[in-house]
Amino acid sequence: MNQELTVRWRSGAVVLRFLVIGLAACSRATSLLVEDDPWAEEESDSVTVAITNDNFYDARIHAQYDGGHRYALGTIAGNGQQAEVTIRWEPRPIIFEIMFIISGAVYLSQPVQALPGDIIEIRLPPNIDASGFFRRVRRS
Repeated sequence: MNQELTVRWRSGAVVLRFLVIGLAACSRATSLLVEDDPWAEEESDSVTVAITNDNFYDARIHAQYDGGHRYALGTIAGNGQQAEVTIRWEPRPIIFEIMFIISGAVYLSQPVQALPGDIIEIRLPPNIDASGFFRRVRRS
């Protein structure tokens, strides 16, 4: 009888150890989800670009950080179509590259300095050559 009690006590201790380890792991996993959420950090370190294409031609748009990453913002149909894209923020000026699909003409914007959480509004005017914000560049 004494041997049976010892076996029960040992198996109970093993179960208790597994419960303690399991609870500790679950509490750590919960704290990782709440405190160390990588998406929450990325959202606070992002910039939103809102684009309106008032030009007749469809346009393919990229955002290029000065000396940094280049992000494809997508292709936006002409005649007032809009898009909104969120990209990761970098502490550098952003230059927008516009390529009109039909004509193949490429334009670069003036540098734009943004802070985390900013919304940058870009409007492609019908007469982009006269805008003063974009300049046409030749591709080789």
